[in-house]
Amino acid sequence: INDDPRPGRPKISTYERSLKLIADFLEADRRVTCEGISQATGIPPKSVFRILRSDLQKRKICAPWVPHCLAAEQKPKRLDIATLMKQRFYVEGGAFLRRIVAVDETPDMSPPDLELFPKLKQAMRGQRFSSLEEFLQRLPELSEP
Repeated sequence: INDDPRPGRPKISTYERSLKLIADFLEADRRVTCEGISQATGIPPKSVFRILRSDLQKRKICAPWVPHCLAAEQKPKRLDIATLMKQRFYVEGGAFLRRIVAVDETPDMSPPDLELFPKLKQAMRGQRFSSLEEFLQRLPELSEP
């Protein structure tokens, strides 16, 4: 079974243009939302999400869109770094492990500080800051009860 030729422009050219447009937009601002990309480009939000997840293989982690899989040049480096760390562990032992800081640890925060996060998140919902300085300037008013 073969389709008859259809009138109009082929979907591929439009799709490739959308893919490049979204990739360029994401490169400029990794914290942009699907809705933001949709409004700026005119591409429907569901299409933006599908392109981000399926074609560009991105995932939303916290706020920025990040690659879900390693790039080709990162894969050999992963093995090299793991081998190097294993060798250092054999030479230095437990002292080497004590110097590694896990990403999920926050040694400079006490438990009372941690209860501030939900309140700050609620106060900041829907707001965007153009710089760290702007955020720090607005922080006192956001943290008021």
